[in-house]
Amino acid sequence: MKKVTAIAATVLTVAAATTFLFYGTMDSNAKPKNTSIKAQLKTDNLDDNQLIKSKMLNAIHLYKDVQGSFKHVTPNRNILVEFQVQEGENPYSYVKVKDKKNEVTKEILSDEETILTLYPQESAYKEIKKSAMKPEKVNQFASPSDKVKDGKTIKKLRPDPASTFDAQIVTYPQQIAFWLDDNEQNYEVTGNESFLDREATVIEGKLLDDLSQKFRAENFKMWVDTETGVLLKLITTTENGEETSLIEVQEIEFDKGIKKKKDVSGNKSYKKL
Repeated sequence: MKKVTAIAATVLTVAAATTFLFYGTMDSNAKPKNTSIKAQLKTDNLDDNQLIKSKMLNAIHLYKDVQGSFKHVTPNRNILVEFQVQEGENPYSYVKVKDKKNEVTKEILSDEETILTLYPQESAYKEIKKSAMKPEKVNQFASPSDKVKDGKTIKKLRPDPASTFDAQIVTYPQQIAFWLDDNEQNYEVTGNESFLDREATVIEGKLLDDLSQKFRAENFKMWVDTETGVLLKLITTTENGEETSLIEVQEIEFDKGIKKKKDVSGNKSYKKL
């Protein structure tokens, strides 16, 4: 693999080229309205490209819960992310990150009010109280159409009520959806494949200039869960087909119910950072 900036820097990469509106963290009373979002997807006159992009932008409204794991590999990063995510009422997430030696580097737990990050290798933790936000900011339908103001494209990144952090690139792939630029027409849906017993929509395209420079690659290919818009796999490649980065889900289940492994009380025998 050639050196390439990690996918974890995607948000910063895209932000360099466009203006984003961030809505902040969530209100504990915010309840995503799954049925209304699904209804809008069904009634809007969207082509195949816009429909799958719209699902990626609204993914957290298209499932109640999701759990699984994925690997994230670049020349600068090699991690495994395990996740449990519950959206809708009582949002919750548990995310565990392991390094290439299979050692846990951090665990992040989030409920409606608190985000707790545990660092087992340091026997330390951080605790953050979530600030409030208006529920309509969470529930607002995200359109796949780009808006332009003063010559700049405005992208709206909405908060994830479950605060999934390292897992968000898979469970709520808004920033990856922004790779798909309808104005530049840099992508197309090329088919459907089975992926981990799920129907996946396959999207192929060219990286825009800023992304291409950051990733030292020209092309991308992604597999997106057709029903929910969750990212199942993403690769970037050079013109010669050399793979430069990879995100690939290893296992995944939807709407099976979450059995919480831990709660935000955490291990307070750790030192507080």
